[in-house]
Amino acid sequence: MSFKSKFLCLLLAIFVSTSAFARLPFKDDWTQTFYTDDNSFYLTLYPDGFKQFIRVNSSSCDQISNISIVLKENKNRSTSTFRTLSKESAPKIYGLSPEGYCWYEVEIRNLETINGLKYVLKIEDNTSAPHYFKGITNSLIPLYRLTQDSKIDAWIDLGAFGATPVVGGGIYYKVWEPLSDEVHLFLNDNKAIKLFSDYPLNDERRFHFAYIKNSKPKDKYHYQFVKNGKYETLEVANYNTFSPIKVDPMARELTYDAKGGRFNGYINPRGVVARDNEYVWKNDSAFKNVSELDYNNWIIYQLWPLTFNPKRIDGAYVQGKFGDITPKIPYLSDLGVNAVEFLPVHESRFSASWGYALDSLIILESTLGTKPEMKKLIDELHGNKLRVIFDVVINHVNNNLLREPINAQTNSSKFYGGDTPWGPKPRFESVWVRKWITDSLLHLMAEYHLDGFRFDMTDSIFNGTRGGYRFLQELMYLIKANNPRFYNSAEQLPNDVWVTYPISENGLGFDSQWNDRFKNFFELEFDHYNESSRSVDLTHLSNSLQGYSDHQMSPGVWYHFGHPQRTVNYLGSHDFIGNKDPMIRIVTNYDSDEQEDSNIFRRVNPLEEPGDLRIPFRKIHNQFSHSLVRLSYGILFTKPGGALFYQGEEIAQDLNIQNEWAYVNALKDNRFPSKDVNINKYVGSHRMTWHYYDLISGKKDPLLNFVTEEDQNLFSGHLNFFKEMIKFKKANPEINNQDAQNVRIDNNAKIVTYELSTSHDNYFVVGNFNGDMGGVWIQFPGNQDVWWSEMINSSDPRFGSTSDVFQNVISSVGGRKNLLRLKGPGFYLFKASKNPILSKKLYFRTSALNWLADESTELKVNPANQEELIARIDITKTGALDFKLGSKSWSIDLGKSVDPRFLTYTPNSENVRTTLSAGKYIFKFNMRNYTYNFEKL
Repeated sequence: MSFKSKFLCLLLAIFVSTSAFARLPFKDDWTQTFYTDDNSFYLTLYPDGFKQFIRVNSSSCDQISNISIVLKENKNRSTSTFRTLSKESAPKIYGLSPEGYCWYEVEIRNLETINGLKYVLKIEDNTSAPHYFKGITNSLIPLYRLTQDSKIDAWIDLGAFGATPVVGGGIYYKVWEPLSDEVHLFLNDNKAIKLFSDYPLNDERRFHFAYIKNSKPKDKYHYQFVKNGKYETLEVANYNTFSPIKVDPMARELTYDAKGGRFNGYINPRGVVARDNEYVWKNDSAFKNVSELDYNNWIIYQLWPLTFNPKRIDGAYVQGKFGDITPKIPYLSDLGVNAVEFLPVHESRFSASWGYALDSLIILESTLGTKPEMKKLIDELHGNKLRVIFDVVINHVNNNLLREPINAQTNSSKFYGGDTPWGPKPRFESVWVRKWITDSLLHLMAEYHLDGFRFDMTDSIFNGTRGGYRFLQELMYLIKANNPRFYNSAEQLPNDVWVTYPISENGLGFDSQWNDRFKNFFELEFDHYNESSRSVDLTHLSNSLQGYSDHQMSPGVWYHFGHPQRTVNYLGSHDFIGNKDPMIRIVTNYDSDEQEDSNIFRRVNPLEEPGDLRIPFRKIHNQFSHSLVRLSYGILFTKPGGALFYQGEEIAQDLNIQNEWAYVNALKDNRFPSKDVNINKYVGSHRMTWHYYDLISGKKDPLLNFVTEEDQNLFSGHLNFFKEMIKFKKANPEINNQDAQNVRIDNNAKIVTYELSTSHDNYFVVGNFNGDMGGVWIQFPGNQDVWWSEMINSSDPRFGSTSDVFQNVISSVGGRKNLLRLKGPGFYLFKASKNPILSKKLYFRTSALNWLADESTELKVNPANQEELIARIDITKTGALDFKLGSKSWSIDLGKSVDPRFLTYTPNSENVRTTLSAGKYIFKFNMRNYTYNFEKL
């Protein structure tokens, strides 16, 4: 959708003209930060009344003089009480600083009943006529619900949707259902209870509610809808399974008799009444003192709870649990990442899956664990300085729990808003559908103390959808109102720069979007890149490094993302690996399929290949493939913006992951699963490749009894490289403030170079997609007063290489071309300094001293000239001698150049021959120009 189209959509929605950002009267006006809600943090219900909490920013505390509750019908003439709360007594909400807000409470009691209460809040300030906070009409933003018109056109209907425990006993049930004559509540499968409703049939505001005094937490409940005098019954599972049961979309917990692929649904599901906010958190202050610069330096580990650390029980793998992740937190902390992004963890009809066919926005997948277990896990992650992101899916809805008529053939449907490739699209034009989704996400944020959301396929939410663009703008606004630091990341494919433009500039206001342009370079170029044919076009990589998206303005002209932090750059992700291959397999000639029923797909686990496992193992894990992955991830971790990678990429994981649909024998055009996922097979094949980490730790899986020391070094080096690059990215958050500078590519030489800078340091990156290059001239940035010293070299043996020949141990001079040794593929990171650095000991090695390399021949920096290396030598006999400068192992040597005045850094060059008379000399080597001389003492 073009910007023009989106802008017109906004006008049609009457959103831009009434935008929160357009309406704000002045900076410290309390109305712009006024906030309250109907969830349990802001609303407390009693059998005879309720209490509402309200907050405004601390800058406008002194403006509000009174808040009162005005009931639509007040037979008892009850009055409300108002008070300002101290910071100690104010609600504690994760992400909201107590110092940043003033909190108030207003309470009304002694009412005959809370059933059907309608009210508004009357807010009196010191400057104008009273404001009234009224019910929802077409926006969820509190500012839009404020009016100075005392003729109220929309009253607030008491209570949140769902089953809300009442202080003093009982449960308040409330559900949105405009299309049914009646809604009946069933508690613990007892007789029907008809809910109240005071809006007419087909009115969008038709809610059904009842305060049930003898109901309590842990009660099982469901609804049944009466239409035309009978319960609406729908097909809800395979085998002609029909049921009238409707599960509350806001249910906190779920129980059922059975589920799975063979049912393609749930058998006898029930919601379970549960209290919110019952966990005692220990580590909420973990990020309080983290600077904004460091906080916004996102290094994200995408983790699949099902397969990350599953147990084997009685010889069979079972689903990984939330609690199984906890023992591995030290591993994640040591790796250096600062955020963990879970694949969807919500309730799904499958017993094992990626999670994207979720059936609830609130309920956690029971096969993965419980609410307390998830909270304990998040608390422990926070305690280890690891933030938590939930992957949420709101672009489509599954009907396995909603059990509503959701299709184009239905005459009327409260939820259906069109189709996507993955299922029905929500009807975003309805403010009550938007409230259902928004309430669910705000609940997740507050209940689980989350730090971010990754939104699945946002394009389907707003592109060609009535109300979708406006919905996302409001959602971003409300999320930030509830946690200003909360991180919203969009999977927007293809990229659309308006997704991450601020709402004030008519964008959607996401913090970041997945960088399709960056990922596509590696995914598409590596289609035809391999060890014997290193064909690569670096143009798209260059454009991406400079901040351009794959969002076309016109043919060949691309939109710029804006600030680099608006991107999440990634290589391995669940989709990248599932749709393509893990990075380590992409450029190898390994090709193998497996079959489940009639489904044929790429083999998930190479170590399940029949026959000699050395063959697939060595096809995948070798010096070339590992070198290329190190190069690729070196670029990822130096690309400004966020960084994300999938679990196990740091230990060269080689699984091609498949979603659950490959394992459920789906029939009828692959739309209807007919069997359960084989848990042992699915989890066993997809489990995290800890056996490669065990190699690093000195253990050896029996399947890998053939591995050599070189193989082990490959894996330990791979992990070391990841740690080193993550350490670099964490230490340099300022790199994210601007795109890579002076990006240069040479498609013939297959080399890319670019610069990075912070307020303190400057860096220069060289990426070689070619073969080994013993001597190649590279233009270095800066001027001749700047020296560039090699900081990270992916061909260093500590990163798994078998050779240390391709190291550049002498600093290079800025503002000119310098001769480098480049391993291919290889990644090289240089840091600017005022003086040259010799990073590895070199020796004056000569035939006259039997090529000795010890302290007596070691080259040292000349105290009188930092650019010179010197060594004192004693020539005992006049005559010709051969010499070179070299390391002890001879991996680094400088020898004869074409010009006899200079030495060359080209590997394995000839010895230099000269003639000296007997005596003592100082040998001098100039690191700036590689000249040398012998000064006789």
